[in-house]
Amino acid sequence: MIFHTPNPRDFWSTIDEPERMSKLVRVYWRALLATSFMLVVGFSMYGVWQVTLLSELANLIPKIGASQSPLDRPQLKNVLESFQAREERYDFLEKNPPSIKDPSL
Repeated sequence: MIFHTPNPRDFWSTIDEPERMSKLVRVYWRALLATSFMLVVGFSMYGVWQVTLLSELANLIPKIGASQSPLDRPQLKNVLESFQAREERYDFLEKNPPSIKDPSL
């Protein structure tokens, strides 16, 4: 029961009257409420859908058992040794800076 007038042309022809404007405002307000309600419901359904997809993906990922280690110990040791060598080179260059000529001279 949006329009109280029997004919929509009568409604639009007398739109400049304040009584008719209140009806237009009521229709506008109901449209805004319906649109915002549909948006809230739509976004909520999308959020639930995304959460269910993520939970399904989490169940598909194989679990790493206690027997399998995700890290390769020899490779990890090599990386740590390279960091140590880099630190030693930095300390050496900090104590013994290279002598470089100024190219602008």
